[in-house]
Amino acid sequence: MGIQSYFELPAAQRLKALYAPVGIFFGLIAMLFLFKGSFSFAGGSDAMLLQNYGPDFVDALKADRKTFYSSDLLRSSFFVLVTVAILWWWSREKIVARTAIILIGIFMIADLFFIDKNYVSQSDFVSAHDVDVPFEMTEADRAILQDTTHYRVFETSQIHNARTSYFHKSISGYSAVRPRRMEELLEYQIAKNNLEILNLLNVKYVIQQNEKGEEFVIPNPEANGNAWFVDNLQIVSSADAEMKALNQLKSKRTAIVNQTQFPEAASKSTFTRDSTAASIKLLKYEPNRAVYESRNASQGFAVFSEMYYPKGWIATIDNKEVPIYRADYTLRALHVPAGNHKIEFRFQPAVIQTGGTVSFISSMIIILLAAGGFYYEYRKQPRIK
Repeated sequence: MGIQSYFELPAAQRLKALYAPVGIFFGLIAMLFLFKGSFSFAGGSDAMLLQNYGPDFVDALKADRKTFYSSDLLRSSFFVLVTVAILWWWSREKIVARTAIILIGIFMIADLFFIDKNYVSQSDFVSAHDVDVPFEMTEADRAILQDTTHYRVFETSQIHNARTSYFHKSISGYSAVRPRRMEELLEYQIAKNNLEILNLLNVKYVIQQNEKGEEFVIPNPEANGNAWFVDNLQIVSSADAEMKALNQLKSKRTAIVNQTQFPEAASKSTFTRDSTAASIKLLKYEPNRAVYESRNASQGFAVFSEMYYPKGWIATIDNKEVPIYRADYTLRALHVPAGNHKIEFRFQPAVIQTGGTVSFISSMIIILLAAGGFYYEYRKQPRIK
């Protein structure tokens, strides 16, 4: 808009209108250069970087910021100077308006191009094959994928890498929304070689690397499976006590329950379990639904190798809703009555149901308003008799 207004000025006012803003701009640039030393060039993450990498790294980072600051000032000055020169040539009738506009447009695009390269470089463009197949399957992956049951995999050498999760249901990998309790299990138990945690997380295969960096698979025959009955509960009163109890846990026979948060679950701590007949079988598994079949001669306490999350998950036994408890710091658990039963977990957050209802009502209102508008216009039209 400013350039358009400049082109509309009378010839006698053009140079005068050009000199004043140019002088102000370059005066500001000069001040920014002169007072560059008064800026700290500190970043919001410098405290963390200082703790992790030391003062030399942070000093080098600040030096880079100063360099970028100066280069951006010079770049801006260059493009403004070029634009001013083009406008000056047009004002002196050295070039026509169309040529001036084209030249200014070219330099604007060039400026945008160099700015965009700071964020999107050539390395960001990859082939379609790399997008479709971001990871190459290894022999270890092929061996594991021959097992078509529901289980999890743990890769010891790349605990925060996403490669394993691409091929398998993995307990490793990285996600910004990973539950904190899962992160704490990795940090305080699995990282300290508590293999019992792998069992209760149903880790059936562990991927390791040999000295040559080649991957190989170690089967874990002690994995607990998708769900199991326990004989007794170890009652604790805090999250710290839960974490500490995991150090000596025998998860196939005992489950840890926090009585402060789940007093109903802790009301009975010993159960009679028929070790030969008691079983829980996974029938169907989807991200938002899991169906099991249980069999037990007497009332039991069942632990499910799925993350406990209270917001939205509901459990039913024979289509009757029952409370979900947390066991072993992270997992779901239920009191299951004696006999054969169908157990189902469903993710049905109230916010989605409410949102669906609001969306439906809003759509119906829009349809009715549109229909009413058409009908009103139709009634306004003159009738031919």
